[in-house]
Amino acid sequence: MHRGIQQRLGDKAYFGEAQITTPSKKPKNGELTPKQKAENKRASSKRIFVEHLIRVVKIFKIVRERFRLHKRRYKSIIVTVCGLVRLRIGSLILEIIESTESGQAIDVAMRHSFAAQFDLET
Repeated sequence: MHRGIQQRLGDKAYFGEAQITTPSKKPKNGELTPKQKAENKRASSKRIFVEHLIRVVKIFKIVRERFRLHKRRYKSIIVTVCGLVRLRIGSLILEIIESTESGQAIDVAMRHSFAAQFDLET
């Protein structure tokens, strides 16, 4: 099965990378065309969601700084932090399942949704 190369959006730091689409740079002693400016604005409006998520993940000190624990623990810690971030932004929905007979909680179901309101200031 042949897979095509998937393009990614990046900022100007990734200029020249084959699989990353970057914004147009202003030419030396020149200006961007209105079309280039509109494309740059469209691309940045798509990237801003990811940039905000990176900021929220970096609130956790263990992600922001050098990882000092044993490397086999890294994946579980990052997955935990990402789960906490998803819970915070409302994209991880926890639903308590109760027994129909006793009314007591018997399980917790998880669903994912990025359609939730994206309020990071709380």
